[in-house]
Amino acid sequence: MTPHDAIDATATEICFDPSGLTSAQRAGRACVVCGKRWPAPPVRVGRVAGGGAVYACTDDAPVIERARAYT
Repeated sequence: MTPHDAIDATATEICFDPSGLTSAQRAGRACVVCGKRWPAPPVRVGRVAGGGAVYACTDDAPVIERARAYT
């Protein structure tokens, strides 16, 4: 089991517009915030509209959580 498998997707996830993301970000291989690919981003922060999960690096995941609190 990987950190990616440990989180169950729910209806409350943030849905990201894929048009503003790179292919690596859309595939979950790069941080959805900064685009960093190595090490692989470990924190699931949402999903892409019509697609799979997106992830953030540990430095950027709190930014997503704060943004979610204001919506």
